[in-house]
Amino acid sequence: MKAARLAWQELQRFRGPRLQWVPAALVLLPVVAAAMCWTSLSNPQGRFSHVPAAIVNLDKATTSAAGGTGTTAIQAGQRLAEDLTLQHSFAWRELNATQALQQLKAGRIYFALVIPADFSSAIAHNVQRKDGPAASLILQLDDANGYLIGTAASAEAGNLKEHVTTLVLDYMAQQTTDVWKDVRASLDKVLDTDMTRPAAQDQTAPTTGSQTDQLATSLGQASTAMSQINDTIQAAKNNSGTMASQLNNAAASAQSAQDSAGSNNPALVQQSTNQANTAVRLAQNSVTGLDGQLQSAASTTKALLEQISTDAKNTEKFSKETKDLRQQLQQIARSIPPSPADDTSNASRQIVTVQQRNLHPSTTLGRGLAPLFLTLTSALTCLVALSILRPFNNRALASTVNAFTVARAGWLPLAVVTALVTCGLLVCALALMKIGVVYAWAALAVCLLISACFAAIGHLLKVSFGILGEGLLLLLLALQFGAAGGLYPVETTNALFTNTHPYLPMTYAVEALRVAVCGGQAIHLWHAVSILAGTTVGCLLLSGLVLSRRRQWTAERLASSSRERYG
Repeated sequence: MKAARLAWQELQRFRGPRLQWVPAALVLLPVVAAAMCWTSLSNPQGRFSHVPAAIVNLDKATTSAAGGTGTTAIQAGQRLAEDLTLQHSFAWRELNATQALQQLKAGRIYFALVIPADFSSAIAHNVQRKDGPAASLILQLDDANGYLIGTAASAEAGNLKEHVTTLVLDYMAQQTTDVWKDVRASLDKVLDTDMTRPAAQDQTAPTTGSQTDQLATSLGQASTAMSQINDTIQAAKNNSGTMASQLNNAAASAQSAQDSAGSNNPALVQQSTNQANTAVRLAQNSVTGLDGQLQSAASTTKALLEQISTDAKNTEKFSKETKDLRQQLQQIARSIPPSPADDTSNASRQIVTVQQRNLHPSTTLGRGLAPLFLTLTSALTCLVALSILRPFNNRALASTVNAFTVARAGWLPLAVVTALVTCGLLVCALALMKIGVVYAWAALAVCLLISACFAAIGHLLKVSFGILGEGLLLLLLALQFGAAGGLYPVETTNALFTNTHPYLPMTYAVEALRVAVCGGQAIHLWHAVSILAGTTVGCLLLSGLVLSRRRQWTAERLASSSRERYG
């Protein structure tokens, strides 16, 4: 119970119009400060859509042969820019090369994606699966605007490769569709050829069926005609033998009639004459039959020759159409692209490469985060020193010494301690971590200025609000941690940090150290230095004004001072 009573007496020490809030502030201020820091880093990757970045589209559209007579228009650069803009992975804006470089150096954008002029041409090579260079993209970075956002942009390079690969597959699918349209047209052309229509023939030829069937029919008719000619010749041969026998009989009958006439035998003469006449008539009939058979054979031969001629023409036409069909099928086969399994030469070839060009590379995480850690070290040192060092000398304040001199005297020890710690950390980083500061002397001078600035701010708060000033400095430090953009761009935070970003000294402390450590535009360094110097001078002037007012002593102020010192 004695311990609890003693503890309660310790809390009762904080009395007065301002000290009564100290116990509550001891609990609330750390919670609020930690919550502010935590909120600023709650989900930076999820808010990259607010980070400004540029797309520089230098690509020129091209065409890719789609098989047959068709072509596929390829505008890969435009499609990539449109797809990235619609995805909202970053706050993309389309700029030309000069504008993108100027805004990147000025810090208005954090990186730029450059699409080269031959991007569509390289994509066309990949679509056609020909040998050729892979498509390339250029990612321009500047670590003077922040190291972690450059790392996030480098990680985006993998997504860009996947996106371009998807783009190539889309064009391949489009080309395949065009190819099969040409294949369908070619097949329709093949199916509509004269091979399916009957050739011009005589009335006895078939009027339906393919030319192959017509040719087979014509050859069958020719075989029948040859058989008829053979039968006719055999018949003519037989008739010729009969006719020769009949002529011999007629000659014998005529000789017999002549002999009978010499013997004066009229009956015998008459009989011989009748036999001769009969033999002659038979011979004439045989000659007539033979003539008819030869005429029939001649007609059949003529028809056969005409049929053979027609068949020859049909055969020639059939051969020509078969040749045309073969050529068309070969053309169709050439129009179909090889399958991926057959194209082993492209299986391991990269479709796209992303080249990174950093204007002021940090190369390591330690070097990239050095500006933030040096600034935080200065602010934390100032906060710790305020709890130990007195903000002003009471005796000097009660004397005739100028109030602004008293303010500088109270600020100077705080600034020296803060500067020694901050500059000592910088020297250790240079010696042990090998962070490779570009402008070492400039970085040292900036550390001195940052220490003076934070010491002036802390001194003003402590002079104005006493012990509550330390709590306010803690809140200000937490606010600056989230709003300075030392880790991620301030665009990844909420409205509280983005609205206060331009008005906080840590913003310009980080900016100045980034130029000194990594390099960058000198105008940014001088701009930050001027703001830090102006803040330091302004805080010292305000501290002098506050101390000049505190010289008007009252009973309440004296009692408050006694309680603060002796409890």
